[in-house]
Amino acid sequence: MSDDYEAEEWYILNDKKENKGPFSLRDIDALYKTKSIVSNSLVWKDGMEEWKALYEVDTLKALLNDAVEEADNIPAITEQNEQQEPPKEPQEETKEEPQEENAQEIDAEELEKLANKALDNIEGRDLLDKNDEDLTEEQKQLKYKLLRKEKKKRYRKNKSKKKWYKAKINSNIYIGGLPQDITAEEIENHFSKCGAIRIDPNTGLHKIKLYKNDDGTNKGDALLSFENLESVDTAIEMLHQSNIRHDAVITVERAHFEQKGEEYRERKRQKIDEVEKKRIQAEKERRFAWNEEQASSIGLKIVILKHMFDPNEAPKDDEAKSNEFFQVIEQDVAQEVQNQCGKIEKIELFRDNPEGVIKIKFENPLSAEQCVDKFNQRVFDGQEIEVIFWDGKTNYKKVSETTQEVDKRVDEFGDWLDDQALPEELKIKKQSSGPEEVIETSEKVVEAPEESTTKPAEGE
Repeated sequence: MSDDYEAEEWYILNDKKENKGPFSLRDIDALYKTKSIVSNSLVWKDGMEEWKALYEVDTLKALLNDAVEEADNIPAITEQNEQQEPPKEPQEETKEEPQEENAQEIDAEELEKLANKALDNIEGRDLLDKNDEDLTEEQKQLKYKLLRKEKKKRYRKNKSKKKWYKAKINSNIYIGGLPQDITAEEIENHFSKCGAIRIDPNTGLHKIKLYKNDDGTNKGDALLSFENLESVDTAIEMLHQSNIRHDAVITVERAHFEQKGEEYRERKRQKIDEVEKKRIQAEKERRFAWNEEQASSIGLKIVILKHMFDPNEAPKDDEAKSNEFFQVIEQDVAQEVQNQCGKIEKIELFRDNPEGVIKIKFENPLSAEQCVDKFNQRVFDGQEIEVIFWDGKTNYKKVSETTQEVDKRVDEFGDWLDDQALPEELKIKKQSSGPEEVIETSEKVVEAPEESTTKPAEGE
């Protein structure tokens, strides 16, 4: 770590508006990873004009990104009552190097020794950078061997990195003694008093996993993930041996993770839609906001409404009537949406888009979320509306041709070519000369075969 990482003095304003500090960057990193502060916590250091949220400070953005990646990399839990032996170190498989059929000039064992030696000296490594045409046959074979060994070396190095590890931050609890007909909603209501429950970025739901039998029934245990590390101790202290129902006493303990089986299997990460990821992050930020005003300002404000109109229904020959057609739609939509969802800052209708797209920017992110919830899949003017958050990139003014339009344009171009008259010098001229027919062109004369006594039909 650099001296700056330790020396910088930062101050934090807590939820009671108390000034805490000074903290180094290392301290800030630890506080964020343990959820003692969040990305919209206010920070300040000497030289700054005002207090700023953590995520607004360029110096601290890298800490936020590293912490999020680490928190999302928690491996799957094994059953709590299963005892496993420590995983054995995987043994390297050794395979014999296949001998090249064309490498008869040099003994294979001798080539192996040369390759091992060459990898350890500068001359051997320089060989890898040279083109084959500049090498002798012996050097080419040696280079091939070196490349194979380098590839194996990189593979072993990467393989050694892929090992199971315990997460540094474990904000998960294991719950036992649950009724078989328990629901995730009941568990959420019971444990939300201990702190905020994490949101799964893949589903948008709270991270509560009910373990199932092969027949799909609940086993009676579950895994729950909190946002804050302190919530784990609170849940154990308050809810261990408590009644989730009047006839059901549950156990609560810190979750312990172990490797499944003897061989580590890397978990495949699911791809998350970037817009949904931003929405979930905004939801997290709102949870930790200090007041309602701050909470209401966090989130996505722009939504896209599709299938709101058919551009082909607009009058084509009268510009005034066409403008009126779109203005009426825009006004009706703005009034309806604003009445049901909240104040609109801007509305934009894309006249030439075949999907009938309208973009709306709300004053408040919560209004945008209400618009998606209320209007998505709702029927408007006989069409089912699609309402999504704008991804910040898609340009709805740019309209691509449909397949039918492309085919029509190609056909029209072909018809145009057929109608064009060829210059005289490019036309084929035909003359009848008795049994032998001569076909004249501007370039040369070609005599028809003698056995051909029938005049070819026009166009042959």
